[in-house]
Amino acid sequence: MVLLTDVPGIIHHGNVMTSLSPQQAQQLIRTAVITAGMQPKVQAAIAAIQTGVKQAIITNAIDQPGTAIIQEVAV
Repeated sequence: MVLLTDVPGIIHHGNVMTSLSPQQAQQLIRTAVITAGMQPKVQAAIAAIQTGVKQAIITNAIDQPGTAIIQEVAV
C-alpha cells in the first residue's frame, strides 16, 4: 500500500523515519509527534497492516523513499 502526500514521510527530530511498527506509530500519535493531516494517513496504514497488508509506505515519492509501516521493526 502506498499513501502519497506532500511530505517525504513521517518526520521526527527533523529526519524522515524510514520504518516503524504500528505500535510505534500509535505512540507517536499519542505523544503528538504525528499530528494534523498525517494522522489519517498513519491510521489508514495501521489499519491496512492489521488486516494483512505487509507494508504501507507514506511518501511524496520525490525526494526520499518515505516511511514504511511494517508488522515488526527490528530494533
